[in-house]
Amino acid sequence: MRILFYCRNYNEIIKNLQPWHYIIRLAEGLALKGHNVSFVSSARHKFIIYNFKRQDDLSIAMIENGILENKEEFADFISKERIGIIITSIGPLSSLKRNEFNQFNGLCIGIVTFPLYKLREILNAGFLLLFREWRNSYQHFFGAIIQSISIKKWKKGFDLIIAESEHNRKEMIRKGIDPNRILLLRPGVDNIFLKNSSFTPIKSETDKRIIIYMGSPNRLRGAQDLISIWSNITRVDKRARLRLLIRQDENSGNETSILKTATKRDNRIEIITENLTRGEIKRHFSEASAIVFPFRLVPSEMPVGPLEAISSGCRIIVPELDGLSELREFGAMVYPPGDLEALANMIIYSISDSISTRIPDKRELPSWHDISCDLERHLFTISD
Repeated sequence: MRILFYCRNYNEIIKNLQPWHYIIRLAEGLALKGHNVSFVSSARHKFIIYNFKRQDDLSIAMIENGILENKEEFADFISKERIGIIITSIGPLSSLKRNEFNQFNGLCIGIVTFPLYKLREILNAGFLLLFREWRNSYQHFFGAIIQSISIKKWKKGFDLIIAESEHNRKEMIRKGIDPNRILLLRPGVDNIFLKNSSFTPIKSETDKRIIIYMGSPNRLRGAQDLISIWSNITRVDKRARLRLLIRQDENSGNETSILKTATKRDNRIEIITENLTRGEIKRHFSEASAIVFPFRLVPSEMPVGPLEAISSGCRIIVPELDGLSELREFGAMVYPPGDLEALANMIIYSISDSISTRIPDKRELPSWHDISCDLERHLFTISD
């Protein structure tokens, strides 16, 4: 099959973040299975084209093939490459933008890359917080307002729509999309995070109980919520330690400074701002009693961080938002979003002596290879 993947605003810095991580991994997986795969992303109103090529060691390299500056050249590229399937990301405001593929005669598949929130779910995060974090919240706010219009356009524009969570699949069915045109395809997990069939509980050389937060410092991700309740947690259990693995971006300087100030006031809170390799992240996971993802709003559909933590054998704590509550079947502890008292109680329970540091083995999460195989089977089915 000759397949083109398309998503906006890709660059190497964000390749491990959603939604780009999901799309890149699917493209790599299909390329490794022998399909002719191209990857396209827009940047500064230009189209950047990459080809995926298999190397001798079976690793995948992205080779820049050229820049297409207008839709006519883009259409020529699709024709020249004999593209038969286009798989494109769908963002909260995608329906307001020009459709680059409305003249395409092959199969067109959309990947919904954001949670299908109801407006009240967004407002539950708090109006003041949403206003402060408007750069990270406005797309979800307006996306919820125009959601019905967007889904009507999806019904007309796509032969198949991929949902990354059961939550989104149900929302699309509720809004009138035929269930047979929706493929539930949850994200996979990188091989480095896949745990062995058996696990050994952590034997710490100290009597500390480490709770890890991993992610952006912006307030909608909840790191500052954790700091606000930490003194309450340590009053109950003095062994509790909070380790913040902060991912920096160009707009995060002020929030990171606030977090660093908090660590100076409390030596039981540690902050790490260096860029970490996948192996270093797994090492931190191995030292944790629990890993907390205290989202006020989930930014992109089905974050990969909780999945990687679970696959490493870690206990995770998440709010009941988007598809995160579906992770209960993998041992996740779930609390009502924004309920900081419930969050504190779950953390206290997760470090108590009455609970194992590691979760017992449950159903294994799939690898990206597994997910790519599922997608390939479905593409063969709908292409017949």
